[in-house]
Amino acid sequence: MRDRLLRFSLKAGLRLLFKTPSQLPLSAQSLRSGATLLSGLGVQIPDHEVTRLELQGVGTERHGSSRACAVLYLHGGAFFAGSPRTHRSLARAIARSLGASVFV
Repeated sequence: MRDRLLRFSLKAGLRLLFKTPSQLPLSAQSLRSGATLLSGLGVQIPDHEVTRLELQGVGTERHGSSRACAVLYLHGGAFFAGSPRTHRSLARAIARSLGASVFV
């Protein structure tokens, strides 16, 4: 029961924070700015290595430093919501739990 409630709450929260604003007459820049502000609310993991780099001209972040295993994380967002910064907490958690480098 607790897991169902948690999933329902998470889904409703994401819908409210991302899907609903995307249907309003707001510019893409406004939507990006809002998503970036919300991303600052994520859990910060201390002592985690983040490297900013470009892959084929695309701004990218690498989380972790494993040379043995790598994950490419492509977030959704319909080209307006999300960036490597907005998905930092998730990328850090993936890198830490897998012991891998995560490219966002």
